[in-house]
Amino acid sequence: MTSHVVALDAAGTEYPRWIFMMPRWLEARGILASIQDMALEKGAPDPRYGVENSQAVDIILCHLDETLRTEYASERCAREIWDALRHRFGNIRDHHVPN
Repeated sequence: MTSHVVALDAAGTEYPRWIFMMPRWLEARGILASIQDMALEKGAPDPRYGVENSQAVDIILCHLDETLRTEYASERCAREIWDALRHRFGNIRDHHVPN
């Protein structure tokens, strides 16, 4: 299995592989929380708009093809991009991750 994240194309053909690798990519950089469900503590800063979120947005956008990158370029929240892509491509049935 390769260790890099493939670019997600507008048809979603690489979505199973992309969704498998992207969380590991974000975790290795210490910013996985930016796409995870989080219970905010009272008075805690909103993780959707901090530096780690910005880094995650950049990484996610860099791993989208030009069509998707253009579509999501104005989005500022990594979690919202993540959820939009899951909603758009999550119905793809082939969850086999190629070696």
